[in-house]
Amino acid sequence: MFRGSCLLTVDEKGRIAVPSRFREPLIEQCDGRVVATMYHDRSLAIYPWPVWEELEQRLQDLPSGSPANRVLQEMILGHADERQLDSQGRLLLAPSLRRYAGLERDAELIGQSHKLVLWSAQTDEQRYENWARVLNDPELAQTVTNLKL
Repeated sequence: MFRGSCLLTVDEKGRIAVPSRFREPLIEQCDGRVVATMYHDRSLAIYPWPVWEELEQRLQDLPSGSPANRVLQEMILGHADERQLDSQGRLLLAPSLRRYAGLERDAELIGQSHKLVLWSAQTDEQRYENWARVLNDPELAQTVTNLKL
């Protein structure tokens, strides 16, 4: 389980140092083998290998006749980049993924239970404004009520 968030720096080679609270479960679950790929709102999702294998199969099983399904497959499967944490717990991010997410230097990594999400710290203000707008949506208010948050 991945919980919490932390600020990081993307080094000149395009690597992030995965904090120990996230790194240790990754090493235990999958020996540091992960898949990074495009995610929504110009962020990246980082999946432990076993979680990725299940997700990959579900995405492959989607009917490709749907334009939305094809976009998901192209975006998530087509840009999936398998990586291994190095001996210092760093993760090298593919240039195409860094470009998509606008990752130049400062980034935020958040735990979302079964995956990690990474985005440029430069987009934080936009992201927070979007969250505020979404949180005022009546449909979400009902979801929050149903979850008893």
